[in-house]
Amino acid sequence: VSRRDAIVGGRVSLEEFHAELGQLLKKVHTIGLPAFGNIPLDDQESNPDFIAYNGGQVQHILAKIEALEPEFPKNLADVVCKKLRALTPLLPKLKPVLCHTDPAPDNCIWNGTTGVVLIDWDDAKATCWIADLADLTYSGSHLTELGPREERRKRILESFLEGHGLGDFTYKEVLEVERVMHILKAVHHLPYYYIEQKNMEWFSKTKERLLEFLEK
Repeated sequence: VSRRDAIVGGRVSLEEFHAELGQLLKKVHTIGLPAFGNIPLDDQESNPDFIAYNGGQVQHILAKIEALEPEFPKNLADVVCKKLRALTPLLPKLKPVLCHTDPAPDNCIWNGTTGVVLIDWDDAKATCWIADLADLTYSGSHLTELGPREERRKRILESFLEGHGLGDFTYKEVLEVERVMHILKAVHHLPYYYIEQKNMEWFSKTKERLLEFLEK
């Protein structure tokens, strides 16, 4: 049974699922890695510095979008990188670990006895563990049936941290990193919708959401 079906069908609550998922991912996040990047790590593309790695990704992606879309805001990469640099005091805590990066209920199965099993590890990355939390809160786990996205975000955040814990971070620091991770996720979605899916509606929605994130 997919965990999504179990949640929507009322067999398990949103909070129960995300607390259990947090417990599972806490074990995954004990697997430290030498640098940030896609799995398997590429020596040329990976980087042990969180800000340098993600800043490079942002510059590359937004330059590509600017070249394709004349009306796309210029110099947006500078604004995003400024948000990234605001995390400089947290660099000692921003350590690369194994992350699933898409641990939504659709990628979880459940047989009622062994708990959550994560599938589809194709997008696994070496990054800060908060990336997995931010993926869930960015979309509200795609569970649109369970209320507005921001409401779901708060419920998911609290229950996930109940199961996972804060690690080396304070609660306030988790929120700071989560906000930046949401910005990065929106940036990475832009070429997906524009180039791969050719879905201009979702490209436009993602651009607007990115701009909203940057205003906070």
